[in-house]
Amino acid sequence: MEKFEFCGLKDGPTLLILGGVHGNEPAGIVATRRLVDGLQSRALTLNSGRVVCVPLVNGPAFEKDVRFIDRNLNRILGEEDASDIEGAIAQNLRPILRDCDYLLDLHSYTAGGPPFLFGADDAKTMAFAASLPASCVITGWDACYKAAFPDKPAPGMGTTEYARAHGVCGVTYECGQHKDLEGPDNGYAAILGALAHTGLMAAANGTASAKAPRHIEMRHVFVKQSAGDFVKPWKHLEEIRAGEAFARFDDGTVQAASQDGLIILPHRGVGIGTEWGYLGV
Repeated sequence: MEKFEFCGLKDGPTLLILGGVHGNEPAGIVATRRLVDGLQSRALTLNSGRVVCVPLVNGPAFEKDVRFIDRNLNRILGEEDASDIEGAIAQNLRPILRDCDYLLDLHSYTAGGPPFLFGADDAKTMAFAASLPASCVITGWDACYKAAFPDKPAPGMGTTEYARAHGVCGVTYECGQHKDLEGPDNGYAAILGALAHTGLMAAANGTASAKAPRHIEMRHVFVKQSAGDFVKPWKHLEEIRAGEAFARFDDGTVQAASQDGLIILPHRGVGIGTEWGYLGV
């Protein structure tokens, strides 16, 4: 896990930028390496503060072009088990996450669609989110995971959740579909927006959102409890009505929406016991 650090001419906050937390999500890796190249060549200059870049967090998964090897790294930051590949990476990643003021974690997603981000609904995080080119900001992750997995000590704790628990203002930015050719450019635009928002670099034209992104609150995690499939090929942010079936298990029972809302990140090809979509409003 290679780390690059750059300091500006004046004191200021530290911005941490991550790519490749999931091995099959190349956009963030390319975008972060582009920033590193620009700073190393001095084509880009920091006005103040410090930027820390980790372009490829999960190298073993990247080499196999898979999301993870043993466990989903972006769910286990609250667990101390370091006995497998992702557990060992998490052990090295935690001190890096604690040693920053802002975190921008770059991802991409299976369902496809425009860039969006996961954040929190406090004023500082929402202001950070508004500085990035995104169609919407989704909040409520922590509460939903605690309700969906009540027996786990720190369910769903990824990079941003861990960072926030240690006083960091963090967001997860989804650059688009995994193989979207515009994904790296979307990620780089988010990087420029974050640099401008934190005062580390002058704003570039067109990097910030023209208006505050749409705010969606996550209300429920659809967990694939047994073998089954979606009732239809759901799209990201597609509307669903209260009582409407989201998925049907092989025994004939269904998972239905508890209220009117939107389907978030549907992914039918997941294993039993994991999340295969979310409900937001």
